[in-house]
Amino acid sequence: EKSLKIRLNKLGPDHPDVATTYENLGSVYKSKREYNKAIKYYETSLKIRVNKLGPDHPDVANLYDDLGNVYKSKGEYDEAIEYHEKLLKILLNKLGPGHSDVASTYNNLGLACNSKGEYDKAIKYYEKKYDEAMEFGKKALNLKLNKLDSNHPNVGNTYNILGDINYKKGDKIEAKKCYENALSIYTQKFGKDHQDTEKVMSKLENL
Repeated sequence: EKSLKIRLNKLGPDHPDVATTYENLGSVYKSKREYNKAIKYYETSLKIRVNKLGPDHPDVANLYDDLGNVYKSKGEYDEAIEYHEKLLKILLNKLGPGHSDVASTYNNLGLACNSKGEYDKAIKYYEKKYDEAMEFGKKALNLKLNKLDSNHPNVGNTYNILGDINYKKGDKIEAKKCYENALSIYTQKFGKDHQDTEKVMSKLENL
């Protein structure tokens, strides 16, 4: 609050640094579980940033995320969904569908819909999350295959993660293929008794 007073006097009410102080105050009140005060400060910060930076700036996206999380904590899920959907739109435009932040936002939307009891909608968001995570994982795999040996442990790790994603999506056939690729690499590089090898073997046995 002292920082805000100085910045308001020196910079004026619509300076980006003033918006940052409002956001910081909002975060403190959120931690204190004083959600209405948090929302008030976040919305004041948002108004400045939209005016100064435009509606699709990363700092605006951060505030949509903040507001969505506060409303979720308050149990006001319609508002939470509204802000997370605004965030999603910016992230898709700026980062593309395969980015981990996009998958995280789908997850948050799924959680909010689940809390509202809108289970079909929640499932759609969770499926989107796994689809985006899959795309991200495949890109990571291709990058690693281009830069590393095909049996490098990091390639094995990526196959292992892709196996997990396919398993969660319910695609056991693809999960099996990924786990088998990971197992082959881990066995060659670490041996049969290594903990990573044993974990993948366990996943295959439980498919």
